[in-house]
Amino acid sequence: MSLQQKILIALIAVPALALAQSFTASVRGVVTDASHSAIPGAKVTVTDVDRNASQKVTTDTAGRYVFTALPPGNYSLGVESAGFSKYSRAAFPLQVQQQATIDVELSVDAIATTVSVEAAATLLNTTSATLGQVVENKYILSLPLAGRAPLSLVALTPGLTPSNLNPGGQSNTNFTANGNRNSSADVLVDGMSVANVEQNSGITNLEYQPSVNAVQEFKVQTNYFSSEFGNTGGAIVNVITRSGTNQFHGNGYEFYRNAALNANSWFSNRAGRSIPDFKRNVYGGTSGARCCYQRSTMGTTKPSSSSTTKATARIAPPPGRFQFPH
Repeated sequence: MSLQQKILIALIAVPALALAQSFTASVRGVVTDASHSAIPGAKVTVTDVDRNASQKVTTDTAGRYVFTALPPGNYSLGVESAGFSKYSRAAFPLQVQQQATIDVELSVDAIATTVSVEAAATLLNTTSATLGQVVENKYILSLPLAGRAPLSLVALTPGLTPSNLNPGGQSNTNFTANGNRNSSADVLVDGMSVANVEQNSGITNLEYQPSVNAVQEFKVQTNYFSSEFGNTGGAIVNVITRSGTNQFHGNGYEFYRNAALNANSWFSNRAGRSIPDFKRNVYGGTSGARCCYQRSTMGTTKPSSSSTTKATARIAPPPGRFQFPH
């Protein structure tokens, strides 16, 4: 790669990094011996078990280590130092913006042994005072969503109240968080803001909202924002899209609604009116696989929908999405 090409890539990448807010996780801790004395120079390895991608650091003079900018997912941790037994922790999840602390105690052992931790207590965040709620993919897929909009589930966050009563659910930022003004939240998708200002109505419009099956999880922060979030006065909705792994996977789906499955309202029954005709089909699929080499993965989703009320039909073209994580 020539010098001119490197300069061009740097000029393109720096503005993108400057505009993006953090959606990644981190792991930190202290490595000590049985007497709680720090072990400097210990080798610490964290591995993304789904993509088999590892990062390694060495503890400092105080025995401290830290891994930053980890994409949300499942990770394992290993620690080793000369003269001590090896430490191995089985896969544990890291959520969006989670700051986990894992302190490790190594024992002196003349014989090479490994201490494996298969189950442990929930990781606590002792670094940041941020308040919020993480909504995982299993809830996004399992809970009923009339409009198939992931943002409908922001109401699961304590202190957050939707301001609109649309039967299709929440589709924009018209909600209040801990008493703050409505339509003042920011929505991020993989670190980039997708919210836009609607004239005389605050930050309400969303330029893009991913499909339900494309969302891995999202976190709603309601207080104590860090300085990287400067475009909101209410809440931060941090959405993470799903990515591929080293194994091929995918699914197909259809969500079906029909007037034959609905009950008539009391007023319609009283007036002798039948159930209004309504049909809605939301269908699509997802796929993910390894791309090029082991540490590059690709994911794509193709949702589509059609609905009819009486003689009116609406068909949405199927958008595509590709993601190449770091």
